[in-house]
Formats: sequence, structure tokens, C-alpha cells
Amino acid sequence: ATRTGDQGQPPAQFIVNTPQGPVTYRIADPLPRQSIPGNRQRIEEGRDTIFTNAAERLLSRFAEPGRVVGAPSGEKPTEADFRASLAVPVRVASNELTEHIDLKRIVAGLKREMRAYLAGGGAFDDYIAELERRQRLEVSYRERMEKRLEELLSPDPGILSAAAKDGKAASAQNRERLRTAYDYWLKANAQLQAMGIYPLAMPDTLRSYQMPLDIDE
Repeated sequence: ATRTGDQGQPPAQFIVNTPQGPVTYRIADPLPRQSIPGNRQRIEEGRDTIFTNAAERLLSRFAEPGRVVGAPSGEKPTEADFRASLAVPVRVASNELTEHIDLKRIVAGLKREMRAYLAGGGAFDDYIAELERRQRLEVSYRERMEKRLEELLSPDPGILSAAAKDGKAASAQNRERLRTAYDYWLKANAQLQAMGIYPLAMPDTLRSYQMPLDIDE
């Protein structure tokens, strides 16, 4: 392996020769918490497979704002585990999946945030409790938006009743209802994006409504 770095300090980068060719390992550049694009299965599996210690595996549960993630397998890391983890930088490899690199970089950002929290006099348990509280609020916020969109798209009894008397008027009312729901979907996702929370999927009813709009443009 080829290493670069100051003597006595962990090398910022080193190269390992493998049968598939040289692989470069470098310290991960921290990222703020955010939704990770890519293959969801790779991301979820990565939480349990790509980290070297239990503390990082736990932190990976809070990497993406507003996403519900199950608890990691194994025992909950102790304060000693966290202290040991903070002393070791998160590294990414040149042959890693993009999703895993993003996940590692966010965990590196959480470790940096934890160091600042502790430097300000906070405790490990309090920091984890704060992560849990923040995640619950984000999940609740997204769920409320999702529920509101479902309400806007629910069949309107008044429109269904009017359709039997005046199909043209009912169709106009239904289109107005879809327009309101579509506008809400756009605004809700803009707010979620600003918070780093993954967006609301577009329901099929809105997709059929959007298509004529795209053609008109």
C-alpha cells in the first residue's frame, strides 16, 4: 500500500493493490444530512455492511431526513464506542458504489456535528436523543403532507353526485380539484427538498393530469 500523510497522523489517502487493480482510499468529505439518490436497496443494505463500527452504523440511521429506518442489528453502541469512532475518520474507496460514498460522507458530517456538540458541553446520549427527536419531527412533517395530498385527491361526493346531472360541469369541478392537488404537490415537494427530505411520489391521477400540461407547454 502507498500512503500519504504527516508522520504520526492517519494518512489522508492510501492505495491498496488488489487483483482487480489499485484502489484508492481517502478520508470522506463531510456532507450535510440529505436524501440520497440511487438504488434504495443498495442504500439500505449499505447501512449494515459498509461501516467499520457500531457507532457509525447507528449514525447512518439518521443520514436521510424524514426517512423511517429500522434499528441496526447488534448491541447499541456505548459512549466508549462513540469516542473510539470519533478518533477514526470515515474513508471511501475509489471502487465504491456512489450510494455508499454519499452515505459515508453524510455519516462523516454527523460525526463532525457530534464533535461540535460535545465540544460545547453536550453529552453523547443527549446528541443521539436530539437526532431521534429531529428525525421524528421530519417523519411527522412529511406524513402530514402525504395525508393532505391524499385528502385533496379523495373522490368528492359532490362531484360524483353532480356527474349524474351534468357530466360537463362535474368534469370541470374535478379538473379544478386536480389542479389544487397538483399545486399542493409542487409546493409540498419544494418545502421537503429545502429540508433535505425525500419528495412525495406523484400519484397516477396527478400524472394523467400533468401530461396535458406538458404538451401545452
